[in-house]
Amino acid sequence: MPFAEAKGSGYYLAQAFYWSDGCGNSGAQCNDVIWEVKSTEQQFTDDQLKVAKEYYANKEVYFNSKKFLDKDGLPDEKKIIGDITKKLKIKNKNIEIPSLFLEQVE
Repeated sequence: MPFAEAKGSGYYLAQAFYWSDGCGNSGAQCNDVIWEVKSTEQQFTDDQLKVAKEYYANKEVYFNSKKFLDKDGLPDEKKIIGDITKKLKIKNKNIEIPSLFLEQVE
């Protein structure tokens, strides 16, 4: 995880799976793959890291407060980013909650 606040979120810099029998989680997906490792080489700017930490530390608030939901009841990223950047006193031009894209490691 890039920071402690991401615990339990699935927001990882790397991920590894191990199947001793090569048959996946179900035991029926046998393809002789014992290890599956994924990682990212993405880097965070200081501002991205601050924003992501704040987002994950307060995710429940952002997902459950009407103040941060759009008309369909879904989290509105612009409203969330606006709140975070205001709290952290960061100019929100081009700031976004960074996504992590894991790629297969051979």
